[in-house]
Amino acid sequence: MIVQVHRGNGLSAGSSQSMFGEILTLFASTEVFIYVFMEIVTKLETIQQVIFKKAELRDYASFIAIFGLFSILGTYLGIPWEHGAISNIRDLAPMVAGFVAGPYVGVAVGLIGGVHRLSLGGDSAVACCIATILAGFLAGMVNWYLQGRLPGIVPAMLFAVGIELLHGALTLALVQPFSEAVEIAADARRRFGLDRAKLVLITNATRLREPAVREALAVLDANNGEIWAKLDAGTEDYFRLVNRAAVPLGTVLDNILDAARARPVAVQTLWFTMHGRRPPPAEIEAYGDRLRELVAAGARLKAVQLCTIARVPAEAFVSPLADAELEEIARSVGARIDVPVEVYYGVSLSGAAGPDERGAQGAVTSAR
Repeated sequence: MIVQVHRGNGLSAGSSQSMFGEILTLFASTEVFIYVFMEIVTKLETIQQVIFKKAELRDYASFIAIFGLFSILGTYLGIPWEHGAISNIRDLAPMVAGFVAGPYVGVAVGLIGGVHRLSLGGDSAVACCIATILAGFLAGMVNWYLQGRLPGIVPAMLFAVGIELLHGALTLALVQPFSEAVEIAADARRRFGLDRAKLVLITNATRLREPAVREALAVLDANNGEIWAKLDAGTEDYFRLVNRAAVPLGTVLDNILDAARARPVAVQTLWFTMHGRRPPPAEIEAYGDRLRELVAAGARLKAVQLCTIARVPAEAFVSPLADAELEEIARSVGARIDVPVEVYYGVSLSGAAGPDERGAQGAVTSAR
């Protein structure tokens, strides 16, 4: 389960000044960090030896030690939060080390910064330690893929954004109990005055009735939260075919019903072709029937979100549905329940947009 923060449009007047002050403080710290960092990188011969692929073992050792210290400095230049979380620039040094010297050096630098962060404690310490190590490793894999060449500025910036998203996702996924993870996201929302921001829990709906998860859902409810629950089939056989979950379809349905009786829930379903065959009509009808049964049993479904493949899948035998096929499913579902049905179109696996060239970026229709 992952908690995602969607940006709203409003800032509370009472907290906006504090928010901008903290952001400016972090930017100022980052500027100092980069200035000192670049001064050392451009002046120390041992680092230049690594950059220009002329290093010996002692040069690599010095490189790792220096960049590891910068990773630690990135933690101390950060802003401490409640629950022991720290807004920081710790991952920068492992990323640069990985880009320059490969995965082994990147991991070594990440270990120094990560273990130090672990030693400081806090709810997010383990997740932050792992994320910092992964930053160095993944940057090193980019070095390996590019055969030692440095990435361009824009790809490097996009990579850094991806690392920070991974860092946040790991924090929210690994913090225990799960309610603490939701509290961290909720505290960030309050601290930055994002009153209209939503905390969205995207879940496969396999654990929604567990006590720890129910406790987290209560925190979510108190902080403008939503649940988007996956329901991938209408029959057990098809569920096993497309989902491979460790729990039966009946458990997923019971979990969605339990959660949706307490608050509105959006249901998400991914439809696609397998081995060139689209979902059977009987399966689509059964899926609509399951939704109708949920509503009849008291589930408060705020929307049914139907989507198809929008990126290269893990399995080569699956492919996206055409827009018309997805719309046909939406009409079938809309005829069975009085709930808005939203359709999110896919893209072709060659990278071109779908048949009507709208692509996957938010093409939405509504059916009743």
